[in-house]
Amino acid sequence: MSNPTMNTVDQVLDALNHQDIATIPLVLYEILLMSRNPKADANDLATVCKKDISGSARLLRAANSIYYGRRLDQPKVNTLKEAIVRLGFKRAQEIVLSATLSPLMMAQGSVMDYSSTALWKHSIAVGIGNRLLYARAFGVDMSLDPYLVGLLHDIGIAIEHQALFSKGFSEAVQKRYENETELLTEEKLIMGVTHEDIGVAVAQRWSFPDYLIEVIGHHHSLDPNRHQNHHLIHINRVSEWISYFLSLGYCDFARPYAELLSESRQVLGLTQEDVREVSLHLKAEMQGFVGMNWFSSTQQQVA
Repeated sequence: MSNPTMNTVDQVLDALNHQDIATIPLVLYEILLMSRNPKADANDLATVCKKDISGSARLLRAANSIYYGRRLDQPKVNTLKEAIVRLGFKRAQEIVLSATLSPLMMAQGSVMDYSSTALWKHSIAVGIGNRLLYARAFGVDMSLDPYLVGLLHDIGIAIEHQALFSKGFSEAVQKRYENETELLTEEKLIMGVTHEDIGVAVAQRWSFPDYLIEVIGHHHSLDPNRHQNHHLIHINRVSEWISYFLSLGYCDFARPYAELLSESRQVLGLTQEDVREVSLHLKAEMQGFVGMNWFSSTQQQVA
């Protein structure tokens, strides 16, 4: 008997092989590699950014924006290296990563509360939330890993939109909305495959780091502690709940389960006040993105 999950995954991988759907931008892949290189600096990032016009433009816009701390008495920056220095190396990486991901998030078509732009907003919000939560939980803000996890955890949904929109994905999105269930549940019932399955297959094809593949494949796990990178899964879970409460983009579950949020918060050693303060900082950062018109094609706004 054929395996419907593997058949569907094979369809998606075949579409990637024939370039029927958008693939990972080269710049995103190079920054993934750079994130594992402790010797990488502003010059290296500027060299990579020059390969992506959109990413370069957004980086300069951010560096010259009051939303990212530019004082009115400061002159505008005109070069990528100046922009990276002003923003900071890691924050500049985050902005370029977010910009270069946009081609994967620009598929046409929307269903109920879902659109590709809403998914993009959600991905960026969870990435920022992850970074803020990681710093709270572990007292450091040096690693790009938490942001990458948030930005890419739902990459499977973006790929499903492109490859399977009329083959069950749009129906799954509608049923999730109508039944107030998880998208994961409806995907499995209708397509025999979930966005976690698709995300893992694509992440492996694109040679993502192992930690990223694991979180993409298990970010909805009810038992994060059995996974090697459980701390990132717990952080991503809390960040998704915060994004849900703040109405930041598309939410692929019906409502947060209080016991799961409490479990992850306790594992990470976070207080309710920590979560509240992270929520305020996340909302402020997302207002900066809205202020720079990053999500102009969506009707959803930061409340």
